[in-house]
Parts: sequence; structure tokens; C-alpha cells
Amino acid sequence: MDYKEQIKALKEHLDISQQLHHEEFLKVNRYEKVLSALLNIVADQEQDGLVDIIVDALLGYELNERYENDALEGTNVLSQFIYDWILNNVNLFGGNKMKLEIGQNWISKEFPHENFKIYDGIIDTCCDGIKDYTLEFNKQPEASKIFFWERTNLDEFNKFLVSKNIKGDNTYPYANCGESKKGSLVSKIKKYNMKLQ
Repeated sequence: MDYKEQIKALKEHLDISQQLHHEEFLKVNRYEKVLSALLNIVADQEQDGLVDIIVDALLGYELNERYENDALEGTNVLSQFIYDWILNNVNLFGGNKMKLEIGQNWISKEFPHENFKIYDGIIDTCCDGIKDYTLEFNKQPEASKIFFWERTNLDEFNKFLVSKNIKGDNTYPYANCGESKKGSLVSKIKKYNMKLQ
């Protein structure tokens, strides 16, 4: 059955919803409404994979096995969205939201190989939170920032690499430096019980 036939079958299956009054429609399961909206958006774009997933979900079928990895990745993306939202909207740190800034040094006594410094950053221009591009980095909304960091205790980092049997210039999977959104760095800070120096 191609995607056009699937859509036709789905419309027949959901025909009763066309007879609902507005007040009753508001009672329809919110996930069904979201999926229906997505279906309407993608149906005319011939995105067969998306149509398959949405139609199966609305008809109550299990997700097709070929999309299992996408579901897993989507769950990870959703978890990161939720975590970032919590960090930017909920007070988790005893009355003061954690604020990351360029120039900060974060130190762990127990795990010194994880010590890092935020040495620069850029703004994610795709972020909806940006209202003024002329503001300096540290004054931009937290959700829009991408931080550049580097390890500061290279001696301990090299010892750690040796303990993991990693030799040479390639330190994979342990990066010597990188770029991260706030949520990832805060997770690292909490995991290694780090303090601002």
C-alpha cells in the first residue's frame, strides 16, 4: 500500500472526527491531534517515511522495525530538549541558576583529568530565543549559546588515557576540547562534582 492509499484509509478511519463539534474536538487525545497536524503537513511533500510512521501511530499499529533506531535517537533528542528546558527554566542549584560564561575554569578534585576552561563561544543563530544579535555573548539567552571548552590539566588527562590503553594523538572517545550547549556542560559539572575556580 503506497502512502496515498494509506492516507485515504486513514481519512476513512478518522471520518467520524469530521462530525465532531469544536468543543468535542478539543477533547481528542493531544497526541492524535499533533500527529494529525504533522500528517497534513508532510502528506503533500511525499515524505513516505514520515507518512508511514504517523499513519501507523494514528491507526494504533506498532512502529515499523526499520524506524527503531530513529525512535531511539528521537528519544535522546527529546531528553536533551527536556534537560535544556529544565536547566533554563527551573531552579536546580539552591536558589541561583547556574550561569556559564567565557573565561570560567571548572575543577574536579576527584577527577582532575576532567578539568576544563570555557575559552570562547558562539551564538546558535537558529535559536528562537535571540532577540538582539548586537548583544555580547555573555548577555545572550542561555539556550542560544554554544560554548567552546578545553581541558586544563593535560598531565592528568594523559595519565587517564594511558589507564584506558589509548596512545598517540588520537584520544577518541575522550575529547581534549570541544563545543557544547549548556545542558551538556552542566551535566559534566554535576557528574564530576566540579567547582568554579
